[in-house]
Amino acid sequence: MDALRDGVVLDAWYPVGSPVDIRRHGISHTKLLGRQIDLAVHKTWISPSIDGRPLPVTERLGLVWTTLGHPNGPPQPLIEYYEVDRTTLNVSSGPIEATGPEILEDTLRILDGSAAEAERSPDLKAAFAPERDEEGCLLVRSSRADLGELGSDVACEARILSPQSAILSFRHPSRPPGQDHRRDFFAVFCQPIDQSVTVVHAFAGIVDLSTSSLDRIRRGRPFVGIESAGVCGGRASKPPPRLSDRG
Repeated sequence: MDALRDGVVLDAWYPVGSPVDIRRHGISHTKLLGRQIDLAVHKTWISPSIDGRPLPVTERLGLVWTTLGHPNGPPQPLIEYYEVDRTTLNVSSGPIEATGPEILEDTLRILDGSAAEAERSPDLKAAFAPERDEEGCLLVRSSRADLGELGSDVACEARILSPQSAILSFRHPSRPPGQDHRRDFFAVFCQPIDQSVTVVHAFAGIVDLSTSSLDRIRRGRPFVGIESAGVCGGRASKPPPRLSDRG
């Protein structure tokens, strides 16, 4: 079966860009699952359509979301995103020559080998049996995730929402034990352009962000080494980097 025409794939919600970027750069179209999506900018909202047919749309988490099918509910919520004392940093919004599952696999490499390997290997997944939360999301926990310059051996939990999206939460290394009830998060939401290229919308939400840690995040890019390669419509883009080209 063509994955781009599978009912489960079509019925999912996907981000198609930031409303701020769409307005700022005059983006008039993008692509999703092999189709061109036209983006009409209105005063208070952005309307996606295909060949003049309006698509369902919602805005949340700083992104415009649409679907080609009939989802059972709204996109996955992330309440922490709206906390007023949390700093949200855009990490990436560019195309990569890879599929959504491949990008999530690469993201999960910061976790310890057993849990991450179980998630990306069908044979090991059955034996490892990671738990699921009340919403059915797969949970993968690690006590020794590697966050690059932000530290190693950090307690981390990954909520895998679908083959195209995941949210990682972790205790900031500078926070002493017993004071980690609030965790930083890193979210990855994929926009599959076709069967080989994906636009990755990734951002981090940091509690008590200091200038030095902000510099480390920007310099070290500890989560995924995604290089921004422009947007799909409205301005020039360079060819998307391959997953294997990333450091």
